[in-house]
Amino acid sequence: MIRDGFADYNGRFREITRRARIHFEQRDWHASARDARRRIRLYDVCLREMRAELSNILGDRLRDNALWASIKIHYEDQIDALIDRELNKTWFNSVSRRTFQTVGVNHAVEFVETDRGPTDHIHQQVSIRRYSFDGGLGKTCRRILENIPLAAAWKDCGGCAAFLHQQLSRQLAAKGGTGAIEFFEFADPLFFRGIRTCIVGRLILTDDTVPLVIVLMHPQGGLIVDRVLTSEDAVSVMFSYSRSYFHADLATVGDTVVFLKKLLPRKPVEELYASLGRAKQAKTERYRSIRRHLDRVEDRFIVAPGTKGMVMAVFALEKLDVVFKVIRDRFAPPKKVTHEQVKASYRYVHMHDRAGRMVDAQEFRRLRYPLELFADEVRDELLEECAKRVHTEDGYLVLEHCYIERKLTPLNLWLHNARAHDRRRIIDDYGRAIRDLAQSNIFPGDLLLKNFGVSRVGRVIFYDYDELRPMTELNFRAMPRARDDVFEMSSEVWFEVGEDDVFPEQFPSFLGLQGEDLEWFRHRHKDLLHPKFWHDVAAAIEKGTLYDVPPYSGGRIEHDYLQ
Repeated sequence: MIRDGFADYNGRFREITRRARIHFEQRDWHASARDARRRIRLYDVCLREMRAELSNILGDRLRDNALWASIKIHYEDQIDALIDRELNKTWFNSVSRRTFQTVGVNHAVEFVETDRGPTDHIHQQVSIRRYSFDGGLGKTCRRILENIPLAAAWKDCGGCAAFLHQQLSRQLAAKGGTGAIEFFEFADPLFFRGIRTCIVGRLILTDDTVPLVIVLMHPQGGLIVDRVLTSEDAVSVMFSYSRSYFHADLATVGDTVVFLKKLLPRKPVEELYASLGRAKQAKTERYRSIRRHLDRVEDRFIVAPGTKGMVMAVFALEKLDVVFKVIRDRFAPPKKVTHEQVKASYRYVHMHDRAGRMVDAQEFRRLRYPLELFADEVRDELLEECAKRVHTEDGYLVLEHCYIERKLTPLNLWLHNARAHDRRRIIDDYGRAIRDLAQSNIFPGDLLLKNFGVSRVGRVIFYDYDELRPMTELNFRAMPRARDDVFEMSSEVWFEVGEDDVFPEQFPSFLGLQGEDLEWFRHRHKDLLHPKFWHDVAAAIEKGTLYDVPPYSGGRIEHDYLQ
């Protein structure tokens, strides 16, 4: 029954995923967004159904440890030959952990394998389409585009093929390689996300292999090629932990992860699973990667670099790119949010289009690590300030509830050590991040530099969600003008301020930028400091506008959004 329960979930997952093609062909972007949220919720829906069925059948034996140990053995026999047996194991663990409310791990009734990767057993080649280079690059590009299986007309297939040809020639020349093109190969399924779809593959040269992603859009005039990506960094951003999940209809997932890992060797396997919408498997692999790391590397938990949080206690492993966040028992003024509001904000981000600007924070419960791995200051802070969610047990520190996410360099620390040219580039991207968040209906609440981080590829990412609000819930106001000097010089607020009021003209006082940095921000993003920008964006979102926040700088479409 548990095996069939996962098959049912997987079938329903694929049914939603397959609709992405139809939404793209019909340009139904709102339906695409609804399905993205529906698919994220599906796992928990199916898990509740599964547990209810088991409760009805097992009755008083629902929490019989010996029985479950036997069930686990038989279950493993039934899934052992499957390519995606790791996904099946994660499903079993989800059922088991929620049944027993397990703290740490229970090897008898859970699959806990950390000595090898989830795809080590996969030797099957993913289904691919291959194009030999036998008639000139232009003709090959035309053939690739004509064979894309979409029921939508091209705006100008010949022009798009010429654009693809020109981009490939220019980018390959810039790489400086001397090898000749042998063939192209692409994963068979298309990768849909929002208003874009991607053909994901690689270009095989005689002396090199180059990742290749062709990005399509479907404006009113017909299909176009919007972008051609041939660098690992650019493709990595497409599959980023700050992006929403792709909808790619895969008969099996593990072999696709193996293929993607060849294109992105530095990308953690958990992020590849997440990018395909397999969020629970991504959590499993993150947990495994941490366990493997601690088994193999002498490391410890330390206070995370950056300014101490008022809502979260944040700590990290010195030698691994992850951070842990635990909600504090009490929040110091001026914080007014509740614990439930903080958790609701993190859930909101998980369901929302992250627009390439928000970390995908994974929620964990009942994790357990040896006490000796924690630096004294981390242990003391957690036990004293997070006692509702942290306790000790038999020499272990138990995290009843926490979030784990990718480690970023806090923006304030990054700027402190940066050169002038790099400072300007990152400050500009900081403004773009605020703009991108607004256009995806997110107001960060607290715009301080410490709440943003810089990724490995130099992209500014927001990661502090406790004061986050939807744009459309807020009232963006101009600062009232004082009637006379008495009011102007008053140290008290002399005008009425509502709970949802925001004054963009005051942002410079709160950003944390000073001197030339602030002047550069004003020069590049002066519209963010006036209510009109925020009014216009909020009004457009209320009318149903979906803004286009591209996963790269510049594109072939010149307008800001698609109706």
